[in-house]
Amino acid sequence: AVSRWFVPPLAVLILLAVLDHCFLFHTIVKLPNAKYQCGEIPHMGYGGFRLWVGKEQCATTGVAYILPVDDNGKPCPKGIVIYGPYLGENIADIGRLPSWLNNLAAKYGYLVFSIAPHNKRGDIQGPDYYGNENSGWDKIFFRVAEHLRRQFNIPKGQMKMIGQSGGGSMVQRLHAKHPALFSSVAWANGANFKLYEHTGTGKILGISNWSDGGAPDTEEIINQAISNGYDATFLACPPMFYPDKGVTDRHTAWDMSFNLLVDFTGENPDWMRHLAFQPPKHFSPCSANPRRPALDILHQ
Repeated sequence: AVSRWFVPPLAVLILLAVLDHCFLFHTIVKLPNAKYQCGEIPHMGYGGFRLWVGKEQCATTGVAYILPVDDNGKPCPKGIVIYGPYLGENIADIGRLPSWLNNLAAKYGYLVFSIAPHNKRGDIQGPDYYGNENSGWDKIFFRVAEHLRRQFNIPKGQMKMIGQSGGGSMVQRLHAKHPALFSSVAWANGANFKLYEHTGTGKILGISNWSDGGAPDTEEIINQAISNGYDATFLACPPMFYPDKGVTDRHTAWDMSFNLLVDFTGENPDWMRHLAFQPPKHFSPCSANPRRPALDILHQ
C-alpha cells in the first residue's frame, strides 16, 4: 500500500508535469545567470547558457548572445535585438551567433541573442515551428529577452528583430502578432508570412534574393505593411555564389543583404549605400531574374 504521507508529494509532481509547458516554465523555473567573456573582437563579448523549455522536440535548448563592452570590458548594451535563425541552424552547438551580426554589438551597441529551437528543414508549416504564433516559442524568446535585460541593466524600451530564411519568417510573424514590442524588424529570404492586422509606425525591411521562391510573398507583405502605415522597404538583392564550385545558391543571402540588414537595424542613416556594390565579375549570370532589376527599390 502507498503511504498516505507519500500521496501529497506524488500529486504535486503530477500537477507540475501537467503544467510544465506554461505555469512551470514561465513562473517557477529560474533562468541561469547570464555570464560573458571578451573575445578577439574589440568592444564585444559573448556568452550563452542552456535553457529548459520542456517541448516535445527538445526538452532543453541553447541561448547564445553577443553584447558590446566598454574599454574596461564591462557590458554596455543600449538595447536588444532578437535573431531569428534559419531552419537547421544549431545555435546551441555552435555556441556563438553568425559573424555577420557582430557589428550590431561592436559598432551599434546592441545585445543580440538567439535560441536554438531545433526545428528541422521543412518544418515551417508545422505547429511547433518557432515562427508559429501558437507554438509558444514567442513567449520563450520574450522571457529570455527580459532576463537578459535585467542581467545586463539594459534600458527598457522596444526591441528589434533580424533574421534569415525560416528565421526571417519568424521575425515577420512575431512582429505581426506583437507590433508594439518592436521599433524595427528586418529579414532576408523569408516566406509563409502573417498579414498585418493593425496599423503601425515601426520600420520594416524585407529582402529577397533575385530568384528566391519567397520573393513574391515578401513583396506582397511589404506592400500590405505599407498600406497599414508602416515605413516598409522591399529590396531584391543578389544571391550567394560559390566561385570555387561554380554554384549559385538562390536562397542563401549574399554579403550585400547581410550588410543591409545590420546597418538598417543599427539605424545607420546611410544604410542603403550597400546597394552601390555590384556582384563580383565571376557571379553566375543564371542567378539573375530577368523580370526584376538587380537592385530594385519598391519603397524608400
